[in-house]
Amino acid sequence: MDTYNRATPRYIHRSVGIALAAIADYVVERGYSPNYREIRDMGGFSSISVANYSLRKLEAAGLLRFQDGLARTIVLTDEGWRTAGYSAPVPAARVDSGHA
Repeated sequence: MDTYNRATPRYIHRSVGIALAAIADYVVERGYSPNYREIRDMGGFSSISVANYSLRKLEAAGLLRFQDGLARTIVLTDEGWRTAGYSAPVPAARVDSGHA
């Protein structure tokens, strides 16, 4: 899927939608979620702080959640998968895959 040209729902900013789509594609491709630096790079954000801000907006919108205490633990909700352009939620990724 083309991560950067998807329609973004009106209730989230386009850059936040880009982050959501990039995370979904990354999880589908690799089986685990990206780290903040990767999200910064994929979304074209100016800093990790801006990427984190976008993730918190997605969390507040109910499109993703975090699993505390583990690395790479961004988990998209069912609505997050649909918003990212996937017709059905993708099976849960390995959240503790040894990647940091």
